[in-house]
Amino acid sequence: MKQNEKDYEKLRGGVRDLYRLKVEGYTDKNIAKFFGISAESFRRAISVDGIVKDTYESAMEMLAAKLMNVVVGRALGTDGQTDKDGRELPPDHNLAFRLLEKIDPRFRQKEEQKAIITIEQVVRHISQKEKGELEGETVVEAELVEERKDGR
Repeated sequence: MKQNEKDYEKLRGGVRDLYRLKVEGYTDKNIAKFFGISAESFRRAISVDGIVKDTYESAMEMLAAKLMNVVVGRALGTDGQTDKDGRELPPDHNLAFRLLEKIDPRFRQKEEQKAIITIEQVVRHISQKEKGELEGETVVEAELVEERKDGR
């Protein structure tokens, strides 16, 4: 039996442990160490072995759900956190907004497109314009007008 197959067997036989460790937040490297295999063998097993892959993905989903509950609780102020005087902390508005940006497309910020223009480029453009050397000038201006219509 090849080493990879032995590693896969170790993982298949310990899917309950694999699931538990991942849900508890252990890193892949630490899980591999727990099973006595290399991190590379662990990653390979996740990508190749169906049982290991399904178990790992289910555990990741559970971990993500737990983490989301923590974040949502803090964002809404329902997590029971208190300040040094024992008063319950209010909702975290910044966290709530960042969470909305991630889960609701209506709150996603549009990416800004920036153009970096050097003074040398501006001077060169003006001198070429004065000499009548620019042929594609109208195209550039049309693109700029189009961008302004889009709100950029």
